[in-house]
Amino acid sequence: MEAFGQLKDGRKCKDQSDSVVPFSDVPGGKMRQEEKCNNKIGGREKNFHSGSQGPEISSGSIWSKKEINGGGDEPGTPKVRNTTKISVSFTPRDFPTPSRESTAVEEEEWLKKQADARKTCGFNNEDLRPEERNPHWLLEKGVSLMNSESYQGAISAFSTGIKLVPKMSELYSGRAEAHFRLGNIRKAVEDATQGLELLVPKVPQNASNRFKCHRIRADCYRSLLMNQEAVVDYQEAMRLDPGNDELRLLLATAQTAAEKDLLRDSSSDEQE
Repeated sequence: MEAFGQLKDGRKCKDQSDSVVPFSDVPGGKMRQEEKCNNKIGGREKNFHSGSQGPEISSGSIWSKKEINGGGDEPGTPKVRNTTKISVSFTPRDFPTPSRESTAVEEEEWLKKQADARKTCGFNNEDLRPEERNPHWLLEKGVSLMNSESYQGAISAFSTGIKLVPKMSELYSGRAEAHFRLGNIRKAVEDATQGLELLVPKVPQNASNRFKCHRIRADCYRSLLMNQEAVVDYQEAMRLDPGNDELRLLLATAQTAAEKDLLRDSSSDEQE
């Protein structure tokens, strides 16, 4: 059932809501309710606001003409918006493809394997945690790995410490021992020698580390059948630890082998 409103001249107008809304003076002339009813086309109202379409302003409205018009001087002029800059940052990724939840587990596993591979060859700084950048922590870690017979891991720990602090002799002696355990005899000799070069002057505070370097290098020389050189290092180690019975036995063995080498060399010279 259609609703009708009553106009001033007695005619009826559809949509009673249109007929009962009070209107007051609007810029450009007074709008009559009859005009509003007659100009309702296609469900839309034409509001005569100074001869153009615009918002209605009632007498009781708290909005001023300038605010209704958007802050401009002319009716319907939009207010100019303030400009600003928006900074956009993206999460760095190691893969060229976008991040997907379905492949997150596989990507994390691949990155972990790559980091482990780099650590096996010598730690990469970008893979290190804060504590792994502490040479003393790395020294303790290397010793712990040595005790568990994880010699390759110990070499990695000692090598990382050497990169951070090249003048720390304990790292060289530790790596020398790890190389010796793995059969890398010549590398062990190099590290033991480098460690001894850093342990100057010879003072009681570095006696234990000097003993270790001489002992490791002597064992390496014995493995290389360089008995004369081994005797020299064993003797230096004995001066630092005179009560070491095991070392005394090794020294005696090396001396015997060195004497045999001398006899063999002298007999070879006589035959020539």
